[in-house]
Order: sequence, then structure tokens, then C-alpha cells
Amino acid sequence: MRIKVALFFSIVFPVLLLVIFGSIWGITEPDYLFFLVSGITGMNLLSQGLYSTGTVIKQYYQQNTIRFLKSIPLNIFSYFLGLVFCRAIVVIASIIILTLVSYFVFGYLLTASEFLSLLIGSIIGLVMFSFMGLLISFFGSFKPDKDSSKEIGNLVYFLMIFLCDTFFPISEINSVMGTISRFFPLTYLLNFFRNDNVLLSLLVMALFTGAFAGLFFMMFRKRQVQRI
Repeated sequence: MRIKVALFFSIVFPVLLLVIFGSIWGITEPDYLFFLVSGITGMNLLSQGLYSTGTVIKQYYQQNTIRFLKSIPLNIFSYFLGLVFCRAIVVIASIIILTLVSYFVFGYLLTASEFLSLLIGSIIGLVMFSFMGLLISFFGSFKPDKDSSKEIGNLVYFLMIFLCDTFFPISEINSVMGTISRFFPLTYLLNFFRNDNVLLSLLVMALFTGAFAGLFFMMFRKRQVQRI
């Protein structure tokens, strides 16, 4: 709430996207509204994981704040878990606002199962993208004097939101893009939201999360974090 830019992109921007895209296609195709709400939620989760969790924890290490955190009577893992939980609250608040806007602006009320899938998927997606953000933030470059994590994060972010059926079913129009999108975790999160191959989506997301977490912890032990 203290950072106005973060508040805009977490709460206001998703609503603007819903109103704009919903006004174009949602009036004639009511089913598109849940497709859009789920896509915007996935985009928000990806943003929270890449930009709000990974980068913050990296700054803690660079600025040696982590040393202070270790000195307080609180488990450091609990602190980081609380950081992810705070992001989850922001995402859930965004889902509730999107649901209300969808109903009052377009007359579309999400069903209980649709709303529940968004909530459950948000927790799964936030953990997955947080580990992904950590991996990219800490190891964005092989050169110690150059940090390209921001550029890599931006590349991954825009590739996923444009190739993974976030706003429009691109994979149904272009088979090549549909094939490429299967290599991105956002695709399976959106499939979970939209009740498409739920068990397969859960399995693939678990594999992605395990891979991101395993690579992060393995590389973190081998690489010294540069102080600033």
C-alpha cells in the first residue's frame, strides 16, 4: 500500500485490462469473461513472483539485511513465508475486485467452483513463480560484474503473457505458438484455472516448482551473492 506503483499494477491495472478487453469481446461472448479474469489473475501472479518476491529477497542479501533478520527472534524461513503470504493477500484481493467488476460492469457472476479454482491456483502459482523469480533474480548473469536478471525477467514475463493464452486463445489459432506455450508454467496454471486437464496441470506445476526450487538451492550454495 505504501508503494503507489506496485498498488497500481497489482490492483488498478488488472481492473483496467478487464474493462478494456471485456468491453471488446465480453459483451458478445460472456464465457470469455472468466477466460479473461483467469488470464489476468495468472498475469498478476507471474508479476508478483518475478518482481515482488525474488527481487526483494535478493536485495536483502545484497544489502546484508539478511544478517539483521537472522539476529531477530524469528525463523528466517517464517519471515520469507510471510513475505509470500502478503503477496497472496494482494492477489486474493485482486481476484475479489475482478469478480465484483465482472458482475457489476458486465453482469457475469463467477460460479463457486470458478472462484475456488482461482483461489487454490493462486497459492500454487505464487509459490511456483516465487521460486522462479528467485532463480532468475539471483542468477541472471554468469558474469559477477553484470546483473542481467531484470532483462531476463522481463523477457520471460512478456513471452509468457503473450504466448500462454492469457488474454486470447492464441494456441487455438496458431499451432506453433500453442506448442511453444507448453514449455511455460503459466500455461498449466491457466489450464488449472479453466478446469482443463486439472490433474496433468497440477503434476506439471509440481515438477516446475521442484525444478525451480532445486536449481535455486543448488546454485545458491555454489555462488557468492555480490554486496552493494
